[in-house]
Amino acid sequence: SSDDTPSIIKKCQESYPLVYNRNKKNIGPDGNFVNCFQKARGKYIWLLGDDDLIEDNAVNVIIHIAQNSNYGLIHINCSNKRDKNKKIDDRNAFLSNISFWITFMSANIIRSEVVKKLQITDELLHSYMLQVPFFLTSATSFPSNYIVYSRIISKSLASSTNGGYNLFKVFVQN
Repeated sequence: SSDDTPSIIKKCQESYPLVYNRNKKNIGPDGNFVNCFQKARGKYIWLLGDDDLIEDNAVNVIIHIAQNSNYGLIHINCSNKRDKNKKIDDRNAFLSNISFWITFMSANIIRSEVVKKLQITDELLHSYMLQVPFFLTSATSFPSNYIVYSRIISKSLASSTNGGYNLFKVFVQN
C-alpha cells in the first residue's frame, strides 16, 4: 500500500491493542490471508477486506458473541434476510442458511485452531478462494455455529457487489 496506513495504525494503537504487520513486498491477497492466519493468536480470526466497512460498535457485538463460546464459524449475514441472531447446531442447516455467502471473506469469523488442520497448496494459494476451505472446515469441525443478523457490515456495501464482491467473478471466473 502506498497510502498512509502506518501512521493511521500508529494513531489507532494509542487507543486499541493492535498488532500491525507490513509486508516488505506485495504478496497478493492469498499470501496476505495465509500471513494473517499464521500470525493470529486469538481464539477467532476475522479477515476484513479493505473495502468492507463495519458499523460502529460492531467489534463489541462480535466480542460479546464470541466470548465464552465454542462456535466453529460465526457468520455475519449480508443478505437482505432479517432474523434474530442465532446459534445453529445442525451443520447442514447452517451451511444451507448462509449459502454462497460462505465465500465472502468479511462475513466469516473462524476458529484459529482450524488453520493448523489445512495444507495450503500452490493451486489453492492462487485461487482467490483460499479462505473458503478454512471457513468450511471451521463450520464443520465444531458442533455449533452462529449467524449474526445484527447490522455489522455497512448496508451501503452489503450487497452482491459488496466492495467488488461479484458473484459471477467469484464462482465463474475464479
